[in-house]
Amino acid sequence: YMHHTNPNVDGEDDDIATGNLLMLHPHNQWKPIHRYQHIYAFFLYTLLYFTWVFYADFKKFYSRKILNRDMEKSTRREIVSFYTSKLSYGVLYIALPLMKFSFVEWLVGFLIFGGTIGLLLSIVFQLAHVNTYCAFTTLEERGFDIKAHQVRSTVDFATQNKVVTWLLGGLNFQVIHHLFPGVSHVHYPKMQQEVSRIIEEYNLTYRDLSLSEAFISHLQYLKKMGTLQNIP
Repeated sequence: YMHHTNPNVDGEDDDIATGNLLMLHPHNQWKPIHRYQHIYAFFLYTLLYFTWVFYADFKKFYSRKILNRDMEKSTRREIVSFYTSKLSYGVLYIALPLMKFSFVEWLVGFLIFGGTIGLLLSIVFQLAHVNTYCAFTTLEERGFDIKAHQVRSTVDFATQNKVVTWLLGGLNFQVIHHLFPGVSHVHYPKMQQEVSRIIEEYNLTYRDLSLSEAFISHLQYLKKMGTLQNIP
């Protein structure tokens, strides 16, 4: 709900909340280290998976909060599901491999595996939302037209590349994914032409970038945000 309803909305979108490690929103507090975020950001991206599995899930589960929003109390079934999934993870990804490999071998493999997942996941979502083409707003600025906000805060990329589309499971069609989150990704390519036409009819801009354009735009945005020393 927080990301899909409020992408790039300050204080609402958990995906751009980095705890001052990166400056991704113009309303974030600028720090001197942000001058170099276009360089070190990709190292932080490799940590996403580990942070997610070993810290963020537990923090949200026990605090019952995501950013400033309270979560509903977990049902007994959800509590059992949480602990069962975490226990299963520990068995499958830690205990069983350690029965076959040494600790160092397991650690190296696990770091490569998790770092790669974190890097790829981060880049996919950053290319679609964190670039020079996307709008960054507050909840008040967002307005009541949720669908229009999805278009303004999201871009598609590499949609003509069938290999990328297959590898990403259609997540490069982020605009369509946000407008129709309940529709299977296998339909996105056929929907693209009609969706883009309707978007243009409403005087909005549908953006479909190449992979290189999206990546360069993301770098440019990181560098631009890293120089905003006048932000309070």
